[in-house]
Amino acid sequence: MDIRRATEKDAAGIAAVQVLTWQDTYQGIVADAYLQEMSIVKREKKWKKLLVEQNDIVYVAVDNERIIGFISGGRSRSPQTIDEGELYAIYILPHYQKRGIGSLLMNHLIQDLQHVYAVMLIWVLQDNPSKRAYEKLGAVKEYERWLTIGEQSLKAEGYVLKVGRNS
Repeated sequence: MDIRRATEKDAAGIAAVQVLTWQDTYQGIVADAYLQEMSIVKREKKWKKLLVEQNDIVYVAVDNERIIGFISGGRSRSPQTIDEGELYAIYILPHYQKRGIGSLLMNHLIQDLQHVYAVMLIWVLQDNPSKRAYEKLGAVKEYERWLTIGEQSLKAEGYVLKVGRNS
């Protein structure tokens, strides 16, 4: 297994991981209709654009030339916290979860962010059991907001993790 910076060629693999992981992780949290409508092809187009623009930091976890997970982040997208870094997404295929891959991906992102930001913001759906992993890293819940996903309003929690500069 290898962790490396993502390239435009990784868009299809990243999209597949994102869709398959959403469909597994958010079952019973996000409406089934929304999960079933998710499209790898549509996500691939979005990822190609993001990877070409290279505004985000994106790493992939690769096993036998197959993308099995990814992480993306950068400057906070929240208006109240623009001087913070943010974890935008981290997804690992269900079969590869709980093997330390998430920690490896987080370490790569933190290494990039720690020279610019003191803290990293992490938004997670309130009912997502994976949020415990952020708490184990020392992230502290400081914010709450409502997100619209499809036709649903779901509560998200904002965690703050110290990562570097003046933390």
